[in-house]
Amino acid sequence: MTLCKSEDYEYRIKNDENRKEMCEKALENISYNGEFRQNSFFIRRSKLEDTINCWQNSFPELREQLKGWRKSDVGSKFTSKEILSPLRRGKKIKFVFLKIYDRGEGEDTEDTEDTLRCVSISGEVSIKVKVMDRMFGLKRWIGENIKEHTRMIKSHPEIMAALIMSRGKNLNVLWE
Repeated sequence: MTLCKSEDYEYRIKNDENRKEMCEKALENISYNGEFRQNSFFIRRSKLEDTINCWQNSFPELREQLKGWRKSDVGSKFTSKEILSPLRRGKKIKFVFLKIYDRGEGEDTEDTEDTLRCVSISGEVSIKVKVMDRMFGLKRWIGENIKEHTRMIKSHPEIMAALIMSRGKNLNVLWE
């Protein structure tokens, strides 16, 4: 396993039914804290099973989705796979972005055909909602309206996870 230099990764989202504006507006009223960890590394195709098993152990909620990644070869190419998902963990939400893809041609290394690039960005986040205190005209943080914004996260989980993660570590959201 070889570590990669830090770089930005893209996550594409379709802007159907004005979801971009709706989700970004909801995000304006959400405060979140927590840190994201990024791990980017190269593996031989023969080690794909080990990486998937490790991710299944770390994120059991994604076990079934990751199971299908084992057989992602099309000829000599690996079909790029990625997951971005919020995982409920008690009062916190764990945001996870996992991606595996061919290392690519044109790089100054030998055996690139047998090498895959793996990316893992994850972190636990606690969320609070800003509301206006009518008596004093100040914004304050409370947990009462969390249900409304939690519904937004539940109804558009990938979008909200991507937007929150894009404000953290090396993930760029591209709207189509």
